[in-house]
Amino acid sequence: MRNQIHKDINKQRDEKGRFKEGIVPHNYRRYKIPSLSDSEELAYIFGVMCGDGSLIFTRRSKLYPKGIQLTTSEAQFAKKFMKIANKLGFPAHVYPDGIYIKVMILSADLCRFFLEYNTRCEDWDIPSDILNTAKLNVKANFLRGFFDSEAYVDKLMVSMDSINHRGLCRLQQLLRNLNVLSHVYGPYVNNHGRKYYRLTMYNPHRRNFLRLIKFGVNEESNYA
Repeated sequence: MRNQIHKDINKQRDEKGRFKEGIVPHNYRRYKIPSLSDSEELAYIFGVMCGDGSLIFTRRSKLYPKGIQLTTSEAQFAKKFMKIANKLGFPAHVYPDGIYIKVMILSADLCRFFLEYNTRCEDWDIPSDILNTAKLNVKANFLRGFFDSEAYVDKLMVSMDSINHRGLCRLQQLLRNLNVLSHVYGPYVNNHGRKYYRLTMYNPHRRNFLRLIKFGVNEESNYA
C-alpha cells in the first residue's frame, strides 16, 4: 500500500521532482475551515487532537506546516476519523506503521489553525468557542473525539489519565455543563516517575455520559 502511494505521488511530478502544471499537492490547497463553535465535525477532530492527534511539519519546523495526523492501533477509530475529515472536505490518507495506523490530513491551513491552540499532551486546553457554544452537539462531539482517544470504560466508571491537571479541570467544567458530574484525582506517579492525574465518572453520571454523549467508537451500550 505504501509503495503504491509513492508511485501515485511520483506520477504527479516532472523529471526535476516538481509538481506538474495544474497539479497542486493537498497541503498547498486552500480549504475552508468552519467555525469551531458551530461545526460538530471540527469539534470532534479537535478532541482527537487533544488526545492521539498531532501536528506534522515539513522539515520538522513550524515554519513549514504540513497537516495533522491520528496515530492509533484501532482500525474502527481510524475509519471514523477519516469519515469525519472527508465530511469536512479534507482528504485523509492512511499509512500503516507497524501495529499502528496513521491517518494524515495534508492541509497546511488546518495545521496553522491548530497551531493557534494548545493541543499538546502537556498543555492541551478546551477553547472557549467550545466551552461557551450554545450547541450541545458541538460540546458532545469534542468529548467524543477526546474520549475516543483517551478513555477507559467498564461497568463501574469512565476514566482517563493525563499529565495536564488544568486540562482535566476544564474538561470537568465542560462535563458539568452537560449535567455530568466527574472527579479529578491525583497526582499519581507512573513507572517513569512522571506525575499524572485521573478524571473519573461513576454511576449514575457514568450512565448519563454514555446515554447523552456516548462514544463515537467505544460505544458501550451493554454497560448503559
